[in-house]
Formats: sequence, structure tokens, C-alpha cells
Amino acid sequence: HRKPYTNRAIQETYAPGSTFKPLMAIAALETGTIDKSFTQFCTRNYTYFDTQTFRCLGYHGRMDIVHAIQYSCNFFFYEVGRLLGGAKIEEWAGKFGLGQVTGIELRDEAAGNIAGPTGRKILQEKNSWLHDWLSADSVQAAIGQSDHAYTPLQLANYMAAVVNGGTVYKPTLLKSVKTYDYTKTVFDHEPEVVSQVDISQETLELVREGMKRVINEGTAARAFYDCSVQVGGKSGTAQVGKNELANGLFIAFAPFDDPEIAICAVGEKIDSGTKMAPVVADLVNAYFADGGETELMAAENNRLH
Repeated sequence: HRKPYTNRAIQETYAPGSTFKPLMAIAALETGTIDKSFTQFCTRNYTYFDTQTFRCLGYHGRMDIVHAIQYSCNFFFYEVGRLLGGAKIEEWAGKFGLGQVTGIELRDEAAGNIAGPTGRKILQEKNSWLHDWLSADSVQAAIGQSDHAYTPLQLANYMAAVVNGGTVYKPTLLKSVKTYDYTKTVFDHEPEVVSQVDISQETLELVREGMKRVINEGTAARAFYDCSVQVGGKSGTAQVGKNELANGLFIAFAPFDDPEIAICAVGEKIDSGTKMAPVVADLVNAYFADGGETELMAAENNRLH
């Protein structure tokens, strides 16, 4: 918890909590596991084959994919996880670069771990007491718990890929290099594509709409009521241990209709992801200050590269 010399953006890993749900929605829709008409009736307690009961945070009633993202309905995504299974969860997380080093130009970047059958085997090499992956593990994995462990940079990059249509870029710190008098450019960064995830326009619109409603009507509405641009986002609350406050996470993109930035904010042991929403709102407002004509804006190419 207290590691001041650790670059948490690339060297610390966290369970994503509900920030993982947009990815689960994409995976389920794109594999045909569910369609846009699929619903679940949330009674708060989700019973898995009469053997285990998993809880939701509310009694949400009838939920479709958009409202399940808006209200962060665990019940809905428990069923999505059961239907998808661990192998598919693992596959689709990998498609978005999670559980892998991004390749940014910094040392000691952590790779993390994807929750799933293969990821569990990797963890078992160091923790022999861990049981083999069970089908019930997929239920927890679908809401961003279980064995998931990702860096904030990985989560921001995943967010960028979701809203730019499925292109996963290699992050970089260096855009260009100028001569001392700024008369010549000696280096210009060319965006490097790591992978391309096929996402239909219909799926993208459904997931984006859910994330828009999180900001406008859902758990984060109060934090973004006076934001300078329309934002899409998702909060996440991830348990870290018995009798400890949960980590809070928030992923976001802005502006909604033509995204320029993607953000992941993490608060260690602050109990709730909604507590990170004001931090993200402040970052968005600072970036788009003065109508977007700041020096920082001028230096960017206004795309998620």
C-alpha cells in the first residue's frame, strides 16, 4: 500500500471490478452468447446451480445490456459469465491487451494476469493451494474479480480500444522531437497497432450508450453534472482482502461523440469506484479547459493513439 517509489500506472496491478463489464458485454454480444434483447431479472441473489449464491448490490429488476452497464448489475453479468465460460473470458481480455505488457518505454512494466483456466495454471505454479479453474469461477471473473490483475495503463488502453472501434495501440510517451530552436522535427511517432478487435457497430453503440448513462443517470451522475464535455465511463469496486476497504477504479473517455482521451483512475482502499468519479471529472475539465485550446491540446493529434 505504501510504496512511494512504485510507478503504479505500469508496475502495480489491480482487479478491475466492474470496469471489466463493458469488455464482458462486447465478448458476449460478439460471440453470439447473448443479443441485444437478452435480459435478466435481478433479484439481488444469483443462485448458481443451487450450489452457490452470489450477491448483487441492488434489486434491479429486469435488465438488458445497456441498463446492466448503467446500473452495474452484477446479477446480469454473473449470468453472462456463466454462459461465456472462463476460456472465452480469458480470450477476450487478451484481445484488448489485458494481462500483457503494453511495451511503453519504461522499465519494469508489470504484465498482470487474466482470470481464466490458463491464468489459473500460471498462478498455481507459485500457489499450489489454488484449486483448478471451475465453471463457477467464471461467474466471479465476469464482474472483474477472481484472478484478474491489470495495470492502470492496461485498463486505459483497453478503454481507448473499446471506443475507437477495436484498435489496440502500443502506448508511448514520446510524440515528437524538435531541434532546440523548434525549426525542425527530427522524430515523429508513428502510431503502432498491436491488434485489431472486430466489434460490430451495433455492439459498440450498445456499450457506449450504457457508459453514457453511467455518467448522465447512473452511479457517477453527481460527479459529472457540470463537466465541460459529454463523457462515457464505468466505475469499479474491487475487493482486496477480508476486513479491508475495496479499491476504487474509474475508466472513462471524452468527448463522447469524438473521443480524444481515455482515462483510468485508481484509488487504493477507498471503498468505492464512484469516489474516483470526481477525480476523472476534474481531469476531463482540465484537459478541455478554455474550449480545448490549451497548449496541451494543441500538442496532441486529437486521436486515441
